[in-house]
Amino acid sequence: MLFEVCCDTIESCVNAQDGGADRIELCSGLKLGGLTPSVGLVKTVCQLLQRKVAEETGKDGRNRGVNVIKVMVMIRPRPGDFTYSPEEIRSMVMDIEAAASAGADGVVFGVLTTEGHVDVPAVRELVMKCKELSLDVTFHRAFDLCKDLSEALNILCALGIGRVLTAGGEASVLEGKEKILQLVEQVEKNGMSISIMAGGGLTCDNAIQIVRETKCHEIHGSMKRVKKTAMTIKGDDKEAFGEWWVSDTETIAATSKRTLTLDELKDELKDYKRVVN
Repeated sequence: MLFEVCCDTIESCVNAQDGGADRIELCSGLKLGGLTPSVGLVKTVCQLLQRKVAEETGKDGRNRGVNVIKVMVMIRPRPGDFTYSPEEIRSMVMDIEAAASAGADGVVFGVLTTEGHVDVPAVRELVMKCKELSLDVTFHRAFDLCKDLSEALNILCALGIGRVLTAGGEASVLEGKEKILQLVEQVEKNGMSISIMAGGGLTCDNAIQIVRETKCHEIHGSMKRVKKTAMTIKGDDKEAFGEWWVSDTETIAATSKRTLTLDELKDELKDYKRVVN
């Protein structure tokens, strides 16, 4: 099981690594659904997480408990829909180049037509740039706005997208779990080289249910809590500047532990079946 945490601050990224996450989706403006982060943020996060691993690695080369964590960078130039102008697509190409230069392992994007279909020319252009830079690629929850999810999945696989983040076309993974399962089965039945990652409303409490009922091997969530400022802020400014979201280490750790335990149970069952047979 692979557990990805969505983060928009340095503190959240450190908490994700400390909590045992396998991968980070790094963005800015999480309250806006996630936007392209600054190059400075990407570079700082990549260097910081690598340094933490190096500090916990002994002379024998063994890691002392800190996850080697991959960083996927959101490429989304503005809030709102996912239909972009040629100029916005050019800016996304440049942001992909910048993310690669800053040390990212991959990028996350989604481009649709006004009719609710995958924008094939735009996605092809972005994927080609990612392949040129050896970057992993996730198509984000713009996927859930497609008119036909099964058709969109076939198209994205053919274009070389490695992973789709989805809530099954619904507002949350709980509401869309049946469709997520159908997509997972579509991938397995047809031997498609694309992964389905369940995300959207994922919590520590529902993570195991989602894994069991969708058969997903990847899950995604922010695992956030509200952090309040220590500053003294007066009047109306307190509402605007007095709090923000931070991914919570304990919640990440609990989710990671639960899904890991489920993986261990599955392995034990496989071993048992081999012995019996």
